[in-house]
Amino acid sequence: MNHADDGSRGVGAQYFHAECRWWSGPKFLWEPEHRWPNAPVEDLQEDDNEIRKSPTVMFVSSASQIDVLLQRYSSWSRLIKVMSWLLRFVQRSRKKVPAYLKAGTLQLVEIQQTSQEIVRLVQRQHFHEEYLCLKEGRQVKCNSKLANLSPILIDDVICVGRRIHRAPIAFKAAHPMVLPKSHHVSMLIVRYYHYVLGHAGREHVLSVIRQSFWILRGRSIVRQILSKCVSCRRRNAPTLQQVMADLPKERLVPYQPPFTYTSLDFFGPFYVKRSRSTVKVYGCIFICFNSRAIHIEDVSSLETDTFIQALLRFVSVRGCPKEIWSDNGTNFTGIQKELGLLFQDMSDERIKKVTSILNSRPICSSSDDPNDMELLTPNYLLLQRRNFFVPPGIFAKEDVYSRKQWRHAQFIGNCFWSRWVREYVPPLQHRHKWLLNRRNLAVNDLVLVVDNTLPRFRWLVGRVTKVFPGEDERVRTAEVKTKTSRLARPVTKLFLLKEAT
Repeated sequence: MNHADDGSRGVGAQYFHAECRWWSGPKFLWEPEHRWPNAPVEDLQEDDNEIRKSPTVMFVSSASQIDVLLQRYSSWSRLIKVMSWLLRFVQRSRKKVPAYLKAGTLQLVEIQQTSQEIVRLVQRQHFHEEYLCLKEGRQVKCNSKLANLSPILIDDVICVGRRIHRAPIAFKAAHPMVLPKSHHVSMLIVRYYHYVLGHAGREHVLSVIRQSFWILRGRSIVRQILSKCVSCRRRNAPTLQQVMADLPKERLVPYQPPFTYTSLDFFGPFYVKRSRSTVKVYGCIFICFNSRAIHIEDVSSLETDTFIQALLRFVSVRGCPKEIWSDNGTNFTGIQKELGLLFQDMSDERIKKVTSILNSRPICSSSDDPNDMELLTPNYLLLQRRNFFVPPGIFAKEDVYSRKQWRHAQFIGNCFWSRWVREYVPPLQHRHKWLLNRRNLAVNDLVLVVDNTLPRFRWLVGRVTKVFPGEDERVRTAEVKTKTSRLARPVTKLFLLKEAT
């Protein structure tokens, strides 16, 4: 037992007298070290239940300290400054110090030397074999990445060859330093020049970079960097797209009266002159889902009251639809509050059932003659048939020449629906745009919200807080939080600036 544990093992106070071992410790500690007892160390058994097993994970990094230093900075100007100060410290540690190294601030010659030294370090890692060949005065191998550049060594740095050295351009532009495509330094250089040039385009940035550096497959890396620039995406990026959704089932229901399923929207305004003043008028268009027939009502404003009046006029002429589809405009959603009180005590199914029963009542007395026509009901006038639920019968081609005009009309209607199923529905299978599956918007994506009433530089920037995937798991609508509000917008009204990390 450890002597130091006596104070925490329930020992009474009378135990701690002057000669207690808790005060003095083990006796052998007061003797010379060579007289200490040698306690044998017992081997641990793997099946011992008192031993807790825990895995140990070791990570061995093969990166050099130079790589760690180069990867540490995300700005080319910052990397140049840090490396310049380090090189100045190294050179000032020597006996002979150039005069410019004694200045307080960094000099242009130091920055140029630092840039050249960074390129030299990168080349030693990625073009080591080519460097050895050029150092020995040999040409690089034909399968080398630098073979088509005819590389040469200038100040111990691999540069592009002498094919255009007679051109009236600067020596540095004729022999730019070679850099690999995928290196961190190459990306820093592209970002730096892209920013210095005021977010210029791909060819402009590439041409300026090649005055000093020749990055392998430079056009590809410039395109990659520019595509991730938030400022450029805000100014030039196209709106998001998603594969075109499947048609709703309401678009594919045959044998229904026109405007059974209807969509609507407002359009305008149009300026109309009344007396001596000019006023705005709008149009409310109703479109039949199946036949694509339209019905237009003119309205004086976009308010809910005028929309209700237009809807009542439409219902009076075309009948009441089963469903009406619209966007989430306040004038459309406001009708739910205005008319909702009328139906709060009676379900829609009961109203339709009562309406159907009342409209199926005969408006004349029945006859005992079995050869007489069916009884005339209000549904004959409203729906061209006796009952909303039961079809009036089976009609053949001979009904075209029938003296009963209603049978002739029903046969023509059946012909229309047969051709509708055969000729109209199959072409709807083709998608004429939005053909490919795109990346779904995700929560925390940074987006730009389109506002056609404002110039682009004043559009709001927001963050996606909620997405609404469809039946095919494709997101076509998202909720966006801006600095002032929360908006629900389709993806065609959003620009992706930065993906969530």
